[in-house]
Amino acid sequence: MSSWRSPNSGGFKLVLIGKDGGIELEERDVLTPQNLFAVIDRMPMRHRELAG
Repeated sequence: MSSWRSPNSGGFKLVLIGKDGGIELEERDVLTPQNLFAVIDRMPMRHRELAG
């Protein structure tokens, strides 16, 4: 069984992977939803969704 770690314990890492398999974001800090969505909104696939 895996154990849960607090984001402040040094064990937290957020990795956002694009549809192409590339790493779009690596962050060791907790992001606010607004900051995370801002990163997603800058991704090419999201631009296509908004234009379509």
